[in-house]
Amino acid sequence: MKQSLGKVDHDADGIKHDMARATVRNDEPATHVAVYVAAVLGGVVGFAVLLACSCGLRWGVKRHRELVAIEKKRKVEQKERVARALRQTELLAYPMCLIAYSHFKTLGKLITHEEARAQGILRILDTVDDVREAVKSGYIIFISHQWIGQGEPDFSSLHFRSVCSSVEALQEQFCQGDQDRRSVADQQQQQQLQGKSQAQVSSDAEVWLWIDYTSIPQRVASLQLLSIHSLFIYAGLSTHFLIVTPSVKNGLTGRIFDLSTYLQRGWCRLECWARFSQSEENVFVVFGNEDGFHIKPGHQEPSVFQNCMEIFNATFTEEQDKKKLVDTAVALYWQMLRRQDSLESHLKMAFGRMRAAKDEYFPPSFCGNLIELTEELSKETNDKTSFCKQLTYQGTLPGTSTCMMCNGTGVV
Repeated sequence: MKQSLGKVDHDADGIKHDMARATVRNDEPATHVAVYVAAVLGGVVGFAVLLACSCGLRWGVKRHRELVAIEKKRKVEQKERVARALRQTELLAYPMCLIAYSHFKTLGKLITHEEARAQGILRILDTVDDVREAVKSGYIIFISHQWIGQGEPDFSSLHFRSVCSSVEALQEQFCQGDQDRRSVADQQQQQQLQGKSQAQVSSDAEVWLWIDYTSIPQRVASLQLLSIHSLFIYAGLSTHFLIVTPSVKNGLTGRIFDLSTYLQRGWCRLECWARFSQSEENVFVVFGNEDGFHIKPGHQEPSVFQNCMEIFNATFTEEQDKKKLVDTAVALYWQMLRRQDSLESHLKMAFGRMRAAKDEYFPPSFCGNLIELTEELSKETNDKTSFCKQLTYQGTLPGTSTCMMCNGTGVV
């Protein structure tokens, strides 16, 4: 049977529909397509975010581990630096160079280290044992003074004259008294044991001076720094410590220099702290002017003890010099920690002020966390054994891998 193409249907309302013209269309709602597209895009974006988070997490974990490793390495390096600094308390970084007072007074002025070396008038003590032996057989006076001008330690030679006057006063009042107490028998016994002639014994009894301009190299900065690192031993093992502060006028600037300006100078404070960290005995202060000089014991001038530890807030001609003092300051702080129970009252008070305001005394911009590490090491180290001996026996510090005695070179 042949189907008619012109079929007409009627709907329920009787309306005619020409089905021959009808087309079939799949009209789904537009919202379904939007949902599908959104779901796909959301999945892509979600995957991308998840991937990014995963990568970010892995990077974060890796970076955290790197930072932890860097911090651990930095702390080890800082501990090793502290350890090297503490060696200053028992080892000479540079020889102690002395000039006999008998030679000094004939010079008429202060001369440089290089001039004294060229003249062959320096006595060189290479080791701490050499210094201790020299102290047993004679007298070493550490001269602490302020320079009157940049590059000029003694503008009018007034310091030179005050040193001579004071040393001779010390010879008369202290050195000669000590010599008188030595019996002839003791001297003869010492000669027999050491095989020395009478002339050699007399030579050993000479008064020797340490004074920065003559005892520290002036032309080579690296050698100067080594000498600074040895100040602890220079000042601490000297038999006497003489603070020379006569009133002097700089003829060029008109500025007056005396004890008050001395106490403001960073280098002067450092020398005082190096001495006081070990002993307050045989400390003397020189006053006076062109008309004459007088000397009095340091305990009668308490101002010399008050701010001697505050070196980073002191006055320096060259501000960058403060960086040179960091390791020495660490060594001195270590020594104060070791002696804190035996300090005299004025030093104990000064040390208490320091510990209460460590960031002021040791600015983090210079010292970082070296002081905290020094305190940690002081707790870890056996007080009954010297620091350097422990390093010799143990080889390394706790938490480090480098031998501190040889600094990794294998040579002590």
